[in-house]
Amino acid sequence: MGASDFSERDAAGLRPDVAMIATPSTPATHRYAPRLLKALGHPATVVPVHWDNFELPLAEGAHRDPTIDLDGFIARIREASPGSRILLPEYATPYRF
Repeated sequence: MGASDFSERDAAGLRPDVAMIATPSTPATHRYAPRLLKALGHPATVVPVHWDNFELPLAEGAHRDPTIDLDGFIARIREASPGSRILLPEYATPYRF
């Protein structure tokens, strides 16, 4: 199992406006993004999280973890939930929803 997974039964019906979704570190979890986005009712905004390198200081902002396929994950979100806005947060930037 990958580091990111969920219980579809527990997520079904939640219907958040904003979903902060952990970026998987491996492709081991079958159809993770499509299953989760469907269970959540295709949120209006999806925020990928845990894609940054935790080993580097944040003084210069977040740095991508080279072992994480963030671009592929974003592509899977777009494919599974084309109506969702994808927000890749910038460090120290407030957002209003």
